[in-house]
Amino acid sequence: MNDKSDRNQKLKINITWFLPVTLFFMGIILFLNFSLVYRNAKSNLMAMKENEVLRSAAEYGNFYVESEYTVKAVAYSLEGLLTEQASSEELLRYLQRQSKIYSKLVDDNSTGLYGFIKGEYLDGSGWIPDADYVPQDRPWYQTAKEAKGKVAVVSPYVDSQTGMVMISICKLLSDHKSVVSLDVSLDGTQALVEKTSALSDWDSVLVVDGDGFIVAHSDKTQIGTDYLKDQDGLGRAIAEKMSITKDKSFEVRSGGKRYEIFVAPIWDQWHVVAAVEAGKCFSSLYKLYILFFVSLCMIFGVFTSVYLYMRNNRRRESELNRQIKAIAGIYVTAHLINLKQDTFYEVAVNADYVRAVLNHIEEHAQNSLRMVMDSMTDQRYKKGMYAFINFTTLGERLKGRRSIAKEFISTENHRCRGVFVPVEWAEDGSLQSVLWLVENIGERGE
Repeated sequence: MNDKSDRNQKLKINITWFLPVTLFFMGIILFLNFSLVYRNAKSNLMAMKENEVLRSAAEYGNFYVESEYTVKAVAYSLEGLLTEQASSEELLRYLQRQSKIYSKLVDDNSTGLYGFIKGEYLDGSGWIPDADYVPQDRPWYQTAKEAKGKVAVVSPYVDSQTGMVMISICKLLSDHKSVVSLDVSLDGTQALVEKTSALSDWDSVLVVDGDGFIVAHSDKTQIGTDYLKDQDGLGRAIAEKMSITKDKSFEVRSGGKRYEIFVAPIWDQWHVVAAVEAGKCFSSLYKLYILFFVSLCMIFGVFTSVYLYMRNNRRRESELNRQIKAIAGIYVTAHLINLKQDTFYEVAVNADYVRAVLNHIEEHAQNSLRMVMDSMTDQRYKKGMYAFINFTTLGERLKGRRSIAKEFISTENHRCRGVFVPVEWAEDGSLQSVLWLVENIGERGE
């Protein structure tokens, strides 16, 4: 075969190897692109969940901020009344007025303002304690004393007046003896937690104070639980993680499941915490992952099929070329002629003078063949061979036949035979391509 045929064969081999290499790098590029898309999608989803929790925290926090502001304002007013030497009756009436105003602001989620002022317990809601009730021994008084003038929050407790779970927001006055306090029910917070849980896909929504005490929970049975004292479970896992990280979101494992946890501060070291099982949280991303994997498998399958097809074709072609070369070895020349495309491809040339004449020419088949025959045919046989190799009548001469042949004497005085073998016919019956063979059939011509 000529140099161009060799180049074509090498190109086919290179293409065959190029496909798996291309597939490999394509797979890497697709994987990197998908990883980027997946990370961005996950980041956006996490941000959306974080914002959802932050919005809930803001809603919860407004209630507590208003309560804290009320205690500060009332404490400031009481300071003024004490400076004016107001009587206990005047102080009580002030607490009663403020309790009514505040109860309307918070939808009756408070028992009102009260305190230990000028050595006397005063209650703006009108509650009269039992005879054994000692204000100085109560958590609201002690917590306020420990805070030394700052607004303090007493951990949730069961109110002796109403039986409800309450928190106390309290403040020590400037005489360092008097304390004003406000009890706030957690019922409003619980209602907000239940509302948040019902409107979303969270597995758990809760409000936890700085000590790990559950103030409100979407599962009411969990209210009052101290997660840091739990022996096991999701609550303990969340509390332990919150004690060592300030991240707004993190992952914990519990009961053989993986949970995504989202945390947002509410007020005074309180936090709203939302938990969702990872599988549920990232279900849309998992679908995207599966879609990518299926697409990648399909692409890999297509490329693999193409690669195997080309490799098998190359093997068959290589085997065919070896067979053709073996057969063509008995011929002086062997060429594949495409009549439609007017091309003249070398299969085998065993005569240097023929190769020199063609000089790798593969176009203008009729002229190329005439040049070959002109170089190798004895003058006496040229006219007959010119007529024999005439393409215009070749189709009619080959119709219904496996081959046609004509003998001639070569310029080297060898007896030769030229043979046309039809290779391809068009549907309309026209000849598309033929194989041209020249065989040396005698050492000497007559």
